[in-house]
Amino acid sequence: AELCTGNTRTQFARSCGSIYKKILTASVELTKMTSSFLGSIGNARELFMALSDAKTMLDQPSAMLDAHPLLAEGIPNARHEAIRNAHFAHSCCILATREDFRDAHTATTKDARVGESESTQNSSASLEQSFQIHVNNKFIAEVEEVAGYCLFNSLSVVANAHPASESFVSLSPEEASQLDVASVINPGAVVAICPQNTTAQSLKRYRIQAPQSASYARTIRCDRSTRAITVKYIKSGEIEHVPWSWLVGMEDTSKKYSLF
Repeated sequence: AELCTGNTRTQFARSCGSIYKKILTASVELTKMTSSFLGSIGNARELFMALSDAKTMLDQPSAMLDAHPLLAEGIPNARHEAIRNAHFAHSCCILATREDFRDAHTATTKDARVGESESTQNSSASLEQSFQIHVNNKFIAEVEEVAGYCLFNSLSVVANAHPASESFVSLSPEEASQLDVASVINPGAVVAICPQNTTAQSLKRYRIQAPQSASYARTIRCDRSTRAITVKYIKSGEIEHVPWSWLVGMEDTSKKYSLF
């Protein structure tokens, strides 16, 4: 991740372009895989928990069961999705040692322990019970922790290398007053606003970031006839008409796109 940060990233991309592209491609693919793995574990656990809660409500009106968002499409569908996600997560893991096998059969929740016990003693135990342990055992908990670290680091590389990380352009008062804002700023773009009299002395021509006294707002519209821009401040929600010369930064929306 350090190689893909700031000036180091620029130099690395310039001197080792092919390696840089391979690292970025690998980080994107790793992000996809770990997200799918961790997402399937989380989905399966939440669905199994909702199904377990539903069992205690069997004597209640059916509307009570439909109240849970994960059961909105019915209990059979929720059960199918839970089993499908648990199977996917389980298939992503390889038990390489005797300890891995032991930990994979060490349940970490009460429902998983019950399911493991019943599936051992009774071959006709429900799939829902037998699949509980696939996402609630000691081995997958350890793998999940490692996958979380991998996802964090791969996302760090993607975030630092993404063009959107440099999509905010700073402006001097002179540049802002001479710029045809209406032609470069689209509605919805984020801009930095600061009254001219507070920036004239402190703002240098090529500042990397907008001054700390700037307020950030989202563009509503630009008026070329009055050389003013209507904005809605992100923090306060207040709408204000300000002159173009008050702009100290703007978002380059062309650099915002999905890598996935």
